Amino acid sequence: MRPLIAKRGTSEKNRVECDHRTRPQPCPTTSGLSIVSARYASPATAAACKWERGRSGETSTDSGSAARPMPRKGERIAVVTEVLARSDPQAYERRRAAALALERSATAALSFAVFVIAVSVIGWLFDVPQLSSLIPGWPPMHPLMAVFGIGAAATLRLLARNTLYARRAAYLVCSVVFAIALLVLYAQRENDWHYDFSAYAAVTATIMLAAIGLKFWNRFWARRLAELCAVTAMVLAVSGLVGVTYRLMLHMPALVELSLAGGLSMIALAFAVIAGQPDNWLLDKLTDRSVGAIMLRRALPMAVLFPILLGLIRMAAQRAGWMDTAGGSLFLTLLTILALAVFAWWLAFVLNRIDAERQAAEREAETQREWLHVTLGSIHDAVIATDPDCVVRVMNPAAASLLGEPVESLMGESLAGRVALLDENRQPVECPLRSVLRGEGAHARELVLRRDDGREVPVEVGVAPIRDAEGATVGGVMVMRDVSERLRYVQVLRDAYAELDRRVAERTSALEQANAALHETLALFRGVAESTPDLIFVKDLELRIAMANPATCRLFGRSEQELMGRRFDELIDDAELARTIDEHDRRVLDSGRVERVEQLLKTAEGYRTFLSTKSPLRDVNGRIIGLISVATDITERKRIENDLREAQRFTQGLLDTAPLVLYLLDLDHGRMVFVSGMVQQVLGFDAEALRGLSMQGLLRLVHPEDRRALMEHLRGYRDEQDGLRTFELRFRHQDGDWRWLYCRERLFDPAARTRLVLGVAIDVSDRRQAERELEQLIEAEKRLRYEAERANRAKDEFLAVVSHELRSPLNALRGWSFLLGNSNPVDPGLLERAVQAIKRNVDHQARLIDDLLDTSRIMSGKLNLEHRPLNLIETVNSAIEVVRPGADAKRLAIVFEHAPGPLSIEGDPARLHQVVVNLLSNAVKFTPEEGRITITAGTELDMASITVTDTGIGIDAEFLPRLFQRFTQADSSTTRKHGGLGIGLALVRHLVELHGGTVSAASEGLGKGATFTVKLPLPKARVMMENLPESNETEAENAPLAGVRICALDDDPDARDIIAHALKRAGAQVYSASSGADLIALLDEQLPHTRPDILLLDLAMPGEDGFGVLASVRALEQRKGLSVDEAIPAIAVTAFAELSRVRIVEAGFIERMAKPFDPGALVATIRRVLANKRGKGNLPLAVRSSAAG
Repeated sequence: MRPLIAKRGTSEKNRVECDHRTRPQPCPTTSGLSIVSARYASPATAAACKWERGRSGETSTDSGSAARPMPRKGERIAVVTEVLARSDPQAYERRRAAALALERSATAALSFAVFVIAVSVIGWLFDVPQLSSLIPGWPPMHPLMAVFGIGAAATLRLLARNTLYARRAAYLVCSVVFAIALLVLYAQRENDWHYDFSAYAAVTATIMLAAIGLKFWNRFWARRLAELCAVTAMVLAVSGLVGVTYRLMLHMPALVELSLAGGLSMIALAFAVIAGQPDNWLLDKLTDRSVGAIMLRRALPMAVLFPILLGLIRMAAQRAGWMDTAGGSLFLTLLTILALAVFAWWLAFVLNRIDAERQAAEREAETQREWLHVTLGSIHDAVIATDPDCVVRVMNPAAASLLGEPVESLMGESLAGRVALLDENRQPVECPLRSVLRGEGAHARELVLRRDDGREVPVEVGVAPIRDAEGATVGGVMVMRDVSERLRYVQVLRDAYAELDRRVAERTSALEQANAALHETLALFRGVAESTPDLIFVKDLELRIAMANPATCRLFGRSEQELMGRRFDELIDDAELARTIDEHDRRVLDSGRVERVEQLLKTAEGYRTFLSTKSPLRDVNGRIIGLISVATDITERKRIENDLREAQRFTQGLLDTAPLVLYLLDLDHGRMVFVSGMVQQVLGFDAEALRGLSMQGLLRLVHPEDRRALMEHLRGYRDEQDGLRTFELRFRHQDGDWRWLYCRERLFDPAARTRLVLGVAIDVSDRRQAERELEQLIEAEKRLRYEAERANRAKDEFLAVVSHELRSPLNALRGWSFLLGNSNPVDPGLLERAVQAIKRNVDHQARLIDDLLDTSRIMSGKLNLEHRPLNLIETVNSAIEVVRPGADAKRLAIVFEHAPGPLSIEGDPARLHQVVVNLLSNAVKFTPEEGRITITAGTELDMASITVTDTGIGIDAEFLPRLFQRFTQADSSTTRKHGGLGIGLALVRHLVELHGGTVSAASEGLGKGATFTVKLPLPKARVMMENLPESNETEAENAPLAGVRICALDDDPDARDIIAHALKRAGAQVYSASSGADLIALLDEQLPHTRPDILLLDLAMPGEDGFGVLASVRALEQRKGLSVDEAIPAIAVTAFAELSRVRIVEAGFIERMAKPFDPGALVATIRRVLANKRGKGNLPLAVRSSAAG
């Protein structure tokens, strides 16, 4: 049972086989050529696989032909065929999976049929009714039905082996069983049958055996008829089982007689016949992605099962006495309507999903077609695919270019009529594709293509067949490669060989001439070597003398023949000297470089010093074959140099002992003649390095600012013949520093032909450094005095501003308090104005005090930040709400632009809130009425940015550099229009920098507004919303803390009253205490039966502070038997802003509230603590409904 995997295209005939073991790669197609993949590969595919596995000369076979080696020139033909055969990998996978599933299902069905028949036979043989009928009440399986089932199963098993003997045995078994079935039918027709085997079962079995028998004919009509018979047998078996079921349930007379085991075995065998060897039609129906095919596959089982199930349900209900016939009909009608409605809804859902899948598949197919078009277009060889009639169906642009005609004119034309090919004798040859389509083998060969314009192009032609799933040839592919360039290269290579032969002949003649010249040169060299007093000798690679001139022979007192082949250690008695000479010679041979060395040689007159020049001796190929040495006797010159060196050493020793640097300068030649050794201590240079230094080199060591003065000083010697001169200049030390030198000099000998300047130099850098430091101290003293005076003035101005800014809100508070106290009754309008004014001035004064304290902490380095995840969007929204009253008073429009969703960073929420509030307050302050303030939040690379732009008075360009400095204001006069301490923007800069960010300001000038930009670093994992604290839910309108019990501790009665009043308005039950002892006593009475939900503890109290009170509360909870999870959450209330959150949390507090605080913020904090502690599901009713929003 070989499954066939195929994809139907525009033509049923155009198919190419592809080995399912080599997965097809995605390859788009641009034509109607269908690509079919089968389990067994075609010869072209096998050749392509072998070519891809290494092109190692494996064999490829055509159908019906013997194995032959695949030529290398035809390898690309198999590759192109493989590209065309792998166009739709998704269809390939679907068909392959369907075929494998059908094959396994057929095997399972066949095994099931055999099992059912075996069970029934066992029950029949051993008289076990439960086994023979499977279900009590059902008729048992007839022995003839068992014979028919066993024969059908055996036939299918033998056919599955796919061998000659198995096929013959299957044919025999099927024929015998089918003949028995026909005889049974004939006997029943003639009423000559006396056994209880029903005609219905006989007809079903006979049709089943006919379907199996048709499997022996491998023809299209036979396969279709076999499938039809199998389906008919399956329908008859199902109908028979349903009829028997109805008869048994309703106790009706028998219309059909079929056993359960016989029906099940016939259904399984029919399914095995259909699925065991599926053809293209069945695979198309199973893998077709069209809407109709999918709906048919899904709806057909339900259309069969629904009526059967509904009928069974009705009969079961009637049999149980739940309803009569009329009720059963009504019940069946209602169930049918309901089933059809559900089916219609399901059908619409499936159609929508299938339509979406179809659109995706169409896009994928378009991509595949584009890919194949690009693949064929990228192949430089001409590729042409034809149908069996040799009509062109597919071709790439390279083919059109090679043929010299457009693609449109060749498509649909006969390839043999449009392509003229000639052999090497210019005789026409048949199109190679014709022989392939006839089933003949074809090899790649070189031909000549004659185009319509008369041009002849040498090409290499290769062809291969395209086969369908059954192995039939449905087309062919031909590949032609233009080999003009290769032939031209071959001709060029031939010309190159000819040119090489000519040059070899020329070189041979030149070599003969060179040999003659070499003999002349050697004769000249020997003449020079014999006449020179220098030693000239040649050594081989073993350092043996190969040639020596007469001077060398005289030195050693031997003839040339006696020196030939001797080493130096054999000619001189000093072994150490001979070893040194050999080491020098070996180094020249190893390095291949020329060396000049001084060597001692022992002669009859004693040791002599020679200056030897040793060079490697090479052959015509450049290989070193020895060395040649030329040695000059320099014994007398070395003696004179030694005497002179001793005299100079004595003179230099005298000069080095002097504490001054002596020098002698040649003015005429521009060079330093002499420098004493003391220059090493003064300037770090070696005296030898400076001796002979040119004037240009000397000027490079002089400071650039002193070079012109030095040149003017030296030019003065032209007019002045004698006289002492002094000057100072800076000279560079060897370590790069500049040293001051005090120089005294004069002409050494004015009457001499060469003018020499003799001078002495003293290092005066220390004196110069002391003078420079004194000048710097004077300048520093002046600068510090100026800075102190300016700081004193800034302090006075700042104190005046602080006094003004602090007294102004106090004046408003005092005034409105006086008016409210002396107004009886109080005017409601006046009361509202007073409340707004008091709140506004209190907020203003609180911000001033916070800014002053924060500035003090920053200057002292005591400001600590709390880093935790936060949503920057919520921070900006909160800041907007803070400044909105002031903006509304000036009728300012505030616009906040940001992308949807949170903007997560890590930082101190309170400090960043303070930064945004300061920027917005600054914008509100300096923006005229009916202006506009725009806030933009977003990201730039790895930074989060907040931009605040206003249409205010702008910033002067001269003031922009000092904008973020402390205590600086653009207008600090007493007539200024806008208040402030001048520390708000400085505080913004410090807070942003502490977060690792930057802040900048820009303005086009006065009256043109200003833009402030804050950039903060994004965390490594930007999405941190799961770690962010929950945002404040929208408070309930009436009682956000209804049912919440709160204990408040504060030694200040006014503070207690404010807290109690605010929390009671929010619906909470408040218990107040003025000391820790009162609170402990209150809790001792309530615990453990009545437990508060929240503790509000003031930290700064006389006697025992909030930390001690919390410790006492925790001890009381332990005594009352409360667990750690049942501990009462505590919130710290403090006016000490410098207390860090870390210290408060370590003490056991859940949250911190800094005085002064907004009552609304206190309520929101309490609700957040309760939500984090209990979970929203356990909150009191009002809190839970408010949190749900």
